Amino acid sequence: MADDLEKLKKKRTTLRTLISKLLNKIDDSLKLEDSDDLEESCEILVEKKTDLKKLDESIHKLIDTESLEANVVTSEEYQEKCSRFIKRINRVLRNEKTNNKKLDESRVKPQNSVKLPKLVLEKYSGDPKKFTEFWNVMKVL
Repeated sequence: MADDLEKLKKKRTTLRTLISKLLNKIDDSLKLEDSDDLEESCEILVEKKTDLKKLDESIHKLIDTESLEANVVTSEEYQEKCSRFIKRINRVLRNEKTNNKKLDESRVKPQNSVKLPKLVLEKYSGDPKKFTEFWNVMKVL
């Protein structure tokens, strides 16, 4: 049992180190606003956060009550840190999508409209002498 506890703690230490490295990478990507890298890193962080939570729960079942409190506090700090970064990533990605949408909308060409005067067509009066004049006007239109 003590051997299992040590293995779990070692695994958790390794996972925490990986999470810390990932958080540093995410922090750099946030500064650069690299959306592709942020999306990938966010997915990885969510997975690692879940794995860490499971490991912490397994360890909490095996440790004595005296060290449980300190262990829970440290575990919650890591969970909060991961959650904070996930929210920051989502906020940046959401803002970027909003900005891209605004850019797309501004690229849409406005429809030109010209107000033309009404065209008034004279009606044929039925007079055969004026038919040629009427017909010439109609040909032009």
